[in-house]
Amino acid sequence: MNFVLAIDDEPRRYWRLARTLAKRDIGLVVTCRMEEVRFYLCEANYQICGVLLDHDMPFQDGAYFVDFWLRERSIPVVVSSHNRPAAERLRATLEEWAVPVVCAPVVDPGHNERGLELYARWERKALDHFRIWEEP
Repeated sequence: MNFVLAIDDEPRRYWRLARTLAKRDIGLVVTCRMEEVRFYLCEANYQICGVLLDHDMPFQDGAYFVDFWLRERSIPVVVSSHNRPAAERLRATLEEWAVPVVCAPVVDPGHNERGLELYARWERKALDHFRIWEEP
């Protein structure tokens, strides 16, 4: 089974994405704990097909995860942070290491049509970057 790893301290951002991925038999793991990220990327037999990366998290920022766990891997990364200057720095560092990366701040779907539309666009961008397409 493939997984998407969301390195973020706000798991509620990804509840709709988790449902979309489950329909494709792909799991979603959300954590910002250093030892858990290391476990999923290095020690477990998880097939990580993409990483969603926030920047502003308690105890560690996204740069830590880039420097220690992501820059020497070829796993596609979507920088999902709303901190645009920090997101651009993460993107630039990952690009220097030839990691496939895009910036796309995750959108709160809310409970209205506009929010759901914006979230659907964000979700499509992430899935396209991870090369997870609609099933035939």
